[in-house]
Amino acid sequence: ICKHKRFAEPIMKMWSAEIGLAVGYLHEVGVVFRDLKPENVLLDRNGHAYLTDFGLSRTVETSGERLHTFCGTPYYLAPELITHGSTARGKGKGYTKDIDWWAVGILCYELLIGDPPFRGKSAQEVYKAIVNKPIASVEASLRRFSPEARSLIVGLLERKVDCRIGYGEADVLTFKQHPFFADIDWEKLLRKELPTGFTPEKP
Repeated sequence: ICKHKRFAEPIMKMWSAEIGLAVGYLHEVGVVFRDLKPENVLLDRNGHAYLTDFGLSRTVETSGERLHTFCGTPYYLAPELITHGSTARGKGKGYTKDIDWWAVGILCYELLIGDPPFRGKSAQEVYKAIVNKPIASVEASLRRFSPEARSLIVGLLERKVDCRIGYGEADVLTFKQHPFFADIDWEKLLRKELPTGFTPEKP
């Protein structure tokens, strides 16, 4: 990503679909990833995406179970983790597995634009932007992309958690049903049979 800066929308579609399936599977088996970012996505020789580094992951009993630990990488933190997380259990309202879907939205945006949508000169400025920056300005920066891509990213970056794509029991199903993925054969995608449109250079 440092070399290419940004990627074409069809490539973002394939990677986000593969990452979305991975996140959905983790949630299905009771794992909240909590640290989705480019550094934790690996590509195989054909450009297929895999998640790595489960150091901050946490198991949960239900999709609505609330976690409280403040952790993750600033640019990719969901607003509810910033406002409700805490280093001490019981302080703050906590957050759910839905923080992972916010991070998927951040990653989609970064793949298209080249930078995360919420930035600042310090971690505190980044947190403030995540919590307060108008989502309309984020959507405006995506105006050259398809309406479906904009809709997906804005839907993932929904601050009202129960309106966010991927929320609740439906989880990955609402993600897969988004119009942006209308042409995806999910069974073939799962078997890595669809081309990603990107082949990594050999070292």
